[in-house]
Amino acid sequence: LYCLAKNGATYYYIGGFDPEFEAYSPGSLLIDYAIRCAIAEGHHTFDFLRGAERYKYSWGAKDRRNKRLLIRSTDTAT
Repeated sequence: LYCLAKNGATYYYIGGFDPEFEAYSPGSLLIDYAIRCAIAEGHHTFDFLRGAERYKYSWGAKDRRNKRLLIRSTDTAT
């Protein structure tokens, strides 16, 4: 499990999965620990980032619309 933290938010960047240990749910235990640590550090947000994987919703994740601004160069000399 790899998380990043900034300005009161923890971002779940990437986690691993090994089917051999699926019955023991080590990933769930790590996510639980990460969320508890984020709360203990005073963070107000735990963001699973993009992707609609089912496990994220079981932790209470909500969809959030992302916005993008695209600026194109009008310089024709390049």
